[in-house]
Amino acid sequence: MPIVKKGYFISCITCGKDFYITPSQIKTKKYCSKECMNHNLSGLKPKGIHKNCENCKKEFYVPQSRINSSKYCSRECQNHRFERHKFDCLECGKNCETSFSYRKTKKYCSHECANKAKMNDKTRRQKSKAASILKRGNNSSRKLRTAIFKLKEKICQICGYNEFDFCLDLHHIDNDCNNNTFANIAILCVICHRKLHKGIIKI
Repeated sequence: MPIVKKGYFISCITCGKDFYITPSQIKTKKYCSKECMNHNLSGLKPKGIHKNCENCKKEFYVPQSRINSSKYCSRECQNHRFERHKFDCLECGKNCETSFSYRKTKKYCSHECANKAKMNDKTRRQKSKAASILKRGNNSSRKLRTAIFKLKEKICQICGYNEFDFCLDLHHIDNDCNNNTFANIAILCVICHRKLHKGIIKI
């Protein structure tokens, strides 16, 4: 249940208008506006003017010192002039908007999309690194195996076995162990690999 603050209605000692005050203001608040306060203290008509807010068109009083600079009746209207930055999420393509101050840094609609894009970027870098290893022709079986498994599906190309990675071998199609190009390497399970070298089956 919302808490309702108890206050009072009193009359302005300058114009007689009733206005609301809180209990803490009962000893200090006597005027309904700065215009009435200045009029009562000086005994003269205030030197300010009334202007129309550039946002809501509401009329408001402006002191003489701020005649040239004041354009809005409140902070809400003042902040309204800043345009919202609209953009498309780089991951899911959703149309979003954010504060104008984030126009150069905001690229994703949520933390989930940002983390997903980060993981996808990491995967792309790993595949690029794996492709560069194959391009250079690396003879290290461990590095070659890691690189091929990042670029190709971990499944036997003959029988379709894919349960355990350690049961899969790399086979050089032209039987040249130094030819480590992507197209020359096939992934086979240990059984099919042995059968292939024995001449029992063919790819």
